[in-house]
Amino acid sequence: MHSGSSMLFGSVLAWGAYAPEVAHCLDYPANYYESTKPGALVATELLIIHQESDRGPIARGLGISDPWDFNQHHIDGHKIDFAGLRALSDTFDVWGGHFKEELERLDHLRRFGFQFLFVPTCAL
Repeated sequence: MHSGSSMLFGSVLAWGAYAPEVAHCLDYPANYYESTKPGALVATELLIIHQESDRGPIARGLGISDPWDFNQHHIDGHKIDFAGLRALSDTFDVWGGHFKEELERLDHLRRFGFQFLFVPTCAL
């Protein structure tokens, strides 16, 4: 287990086969993907964690008990606790209300077969 006085942040990296139906879930405006062929590998970053206090509950909702256990970082999209994660936005204001939008992006990409990886970062 990681120890120390550092602040932990994190995010989820999602990657998968492009389809026009996922363009609105990616990092750039949908029209940027107009020439992207279906099946091309694309990636996006989701659920950027800005505060250490958000990290634990969000990680647990993603099925990660220890954010520094790299064995847990590949997220099984079918084991994500969407109900628990959605409840977090009712408990505390995460990202000015954009948390639910991020969860919708995550769920939509999951339904299109995207893979997910938890990426912790540490500011010492």
